[in-house]
Amino acid sequence: GFMFYEIDPIWTQENLISVLDQEGADQNAIWAGFFWSAKIPHQKLYIRLKPHLLRLARKKSMERRRHTEILSGIILAGWGSDQEASERLVTNAEMRDVLINADEEFRSQTLWHLERWSSKEEKGGWGTKLAVFLNEVWPRHKKVKSPRISARLCDLAFSSAAKFSKIV
Repeated sequence: GFMFYEIDPIWTQENLISVLDQEGADQNAIWAGFFWSAKIPHQKLYIRLKPHLLRLARKKSMERRRHTEILSGIILAGWGSDQEASERLVTNAEMRDVLINADEEFRSQTLWHLERWSSKEEKGGWGTKLAVFLNEVWPRHKKVKSPRISARLCDLAFSSAAKFSKIV
């Protein structure tokens, strides 16, 4: 569906993206197709979809829950899109807001992605973004604390002996 954006952004806006503002079966069908591909959209499309993605992450609907793993990865990828905070597709504040207002499953999946991606040792990669995420983004609210989330944070801390002290 959204591959049409590269070919004809106006048609895609009018016939697909505009439907994301309307609750119902059409919106669910568009999201199902989008998440089926499990791909992070290119920057222009990401910017266009970002308000819809952030709103969807905050919803606690059955439809959203089916796509939690992919949605959390796409939003986290938007946050990690650039080393400079001012150039990220998803800002620290937006990411924190989503983490506070999403459900525990979304937070858990986000930490799961972060653990997997930060374990890859590439220069300027997720390993360097991990400390920023934990210090500047991860919410400290009681609302986000649970045994499951604490276990995920421990998994993240123990995922790398070299980064253990920074993570803790």
